[in-house]
Amino acid sequence: MREITLPNAMTDSRASFCTTSHSHLHPRQAVTASCNRGTEYTNTKYTTRPHKFVSTVSQTNWCYILAVEMAVDMKKEEDVKEFVEKLGIEYRFGCYSEKKADVCHLLGDYLEAIKKDESKARKVYETNCKDRDFGRSCHKSGTYAFKASDPNGALAFFEKACGLGVSESCLNAGLMHVNDKAKETAREKGLDYLSRGCNGDNSHACFYLSGMHLHERNMPEARKYSERACNLGNMYACANLSQMYRKGDGGEKSDEKAELYKKRALELQEQVKTQKGISFQEGIKPV
Repeated sequence: MREITLPNAMTDSRASFCTTSHSHLHPRQAVTASCNRGTEYTNTKYTTRPHKFVSTVSQTNWCYILAVEMAVDMKKEEDVKEFVEKLGIEYRFGCYSEKKADVCHLLGDYLEAIKKDESKARKVYETNCKDRDFGRSCHKSGTYAFKASDPNGALAFFEKACGLGVSESCLNAGLMHVNDKAKETAREKGLDYLSRGCNGDNSHACFYLSGMHLHERNMPEARKYSERACNLGNMYACANLSQMYRKGDGGEKSDEKAELYKKRALELQEQVKTQKGISFQEGIKPV
């Protein structure tokens, strides 16, 4: 049994994954298969850093085609193509003529996931971030900059998105600071951004805070953030919290609570395995 590991959303391209890893399937089946990848649970040790970056927003594009098909549920291929083309016209009008920030972000999603034109999508996201201060677009711009090996540009976008209320960007900015060993202030800035993400109810930010305290053997703080992350639905944190109660690390020892949090971790694991994806246009919703 392998340890549970979330997909690395900073570097994965959900749309291309759907058309390559599952190229033998109908688009609806391919994206569903991508959305439903499962994980397994182990409770043999603490998990502190399963990967460097976490970002749920990219699921918008990972499952975008599925959402379009489910929204219209058309039988004929030409009907779907016609609908998709009209959708593009609607998004362009809403963005370029009406200057609506949320529609501009949807246009970026459309260009990226449907048209497979990441260059144009990136320009739309960056313009929407710089001109309209749309947090989700700033986050996507940061993702593109990171993929293009531009860490300074990525960090600037993530920090701006964090200030605009995107908790995933607070997480990513925090992790980038923490991993910057060249700067003396890296840890303090990292903790600040991770705390902002955790305060924004980002379970992964809370989880990484608990991991940092685990690494420093500050068990009371590690337990506190593990519990916060677990309550927000992070299965890694629930698994760690189970171990803390079993060993008495950071507070009371309780086999009963250890089993309770182990059960919660397993329940969350099953939810991941059976999750059916996202709703149409979820990418523009605040987090």
